[in-house]
Amino acid sequence: MLDSKKFRVLKSSAVCLNEEEIGVISKVQKLDLIEYYGVAFEYKENYLKNPEAFAISPDLPLESGIKLKMGGSQTFGIFQDSSSDKWGRSLIRQQYAGEQLDEYEYLVYATDFDRQGAIRIKNEHGKYISEGRPAYFPKDEKKIVSIKDLKSNSGYTSEQIKFFTSTGTSVGGAAPKISVIANNKLFIAKLGSVNSFISNPAWEAVALDLAKQCKLNVENFYYKDNILFLERFDRLESGKRVPYISGYSLMNINESEIFKPGYTKFAKKLAEIGAQDSLPELFSRVVFTLLIQNSDDHYKNHGLLRINGNWELSPLFDVSPSLGELEGSTAVDRGTGYGRNILTLLENSKLFGLSDLEGTKIIKRIADITANWRETAQKYISKDLIELRSKAFENVNRERVKELI
Repeated sequence: MLDSKKFRVLKSSAVCLNEEEIGVISKVQKLDLIEYYGVAFEYKENYLKNPEAFAISPDLPLESGIKLKMGGSQTFGIFQDSSSDKWGRSLIRQQYAGEQLDEYEYLVYATDFDRQGAIRIKNEHGKYISEGRPAYFPKDEKKIVSIKDLKSNSGYTSEQIKFFTSTGTSVGGAAPKISVIANNKLFIAKLGSVNSFISNPAWEAVALDLAKQCKLNVENFYYKDNILFLERFDRLESGKRVPYISGYSLMNINESEIFKPGYTKFAKKLAEIGAQDSLPELFSRVVFTLLIQNSDDHYKNHGLLRINGNWELSPLFDVSPSLGELEGSTAVDRGTGYGRNILTLLENSKLFGLSDLEGTKIIKRIADITANWRETAQKYISKDLIELRSKAFENVNRERVKELI
């Protein structure tokens, strides 16, 4: 029990794993500080007694008692993963203008049908909060195409905001996107813009296509009318949701540390939780990331699914060749500069369950495939724009690979 002399519970909701109620999350206020809020979570005893129970987040060990995270921007990793991100939060702020919004509200107001992973939130009446509804493709195609060309939500009408809000505030990232049912499956639709100099969804499609050619585990996708459709990998055909945590939550790091731990540390953490079978895949993804200069590889863009009682890397997502600064990118290891040297990765191949020879073969194979990036890009990008990102592919790590030949 919380000490009522120190804390006041303002709101509470039931936390479910698929249909099973496993705990309670509350918004709390510290009484000696007027504007100091946080969240409290407690597992239900029935869940703790379940032999198949598991800790839903590294910062929520499977044990009795209330866990606290104080400060308006503080919450537990799993609830940040299950909450809205920058794009969704901008919509929620407009929908609930004037209301005090902290991590608790961003969690419960995120749409339920597309919430990441298997976490669901119920109110005191046992009803799922903010159920929402997806768009349907091709039924809503005209509406989707008509709004995708606006650059930011400052240009949207109230009707368009309502459409965005109902069709998904849970999906992550900062760019406009909605959740769509197509071919009876749930997809994220990333909206490109004809006003954009170069379409980011198109370049992401290029990267995913190349990754698939490299035999990486890639989410199913297709590209049409400057919209990238990404099939949700945390949903089964039965409708059951697959538990998910981000690399951010696995590493249990603060927002300010999001880019700091290197891939070698990530590999060690995977081994610690019994995900050794994912280590060669992680090695291959890092090789791919370095060779196409994917600089948006922070830990929110890595994820794990719980399959048959074990954690494993989710399919690759949010990957794109970049001309941006590498300062915020994830390093191979904590070293000099940005620590993005592919030869440093090879030196650490044993951490990824590989011999030096196996690591070398993977690097050469992926380098050979991605060297033909222009051929793949022509499927998604107009020829006059392809060379604008050539420096992303013709980078220093591609030169370093030649030292291995």
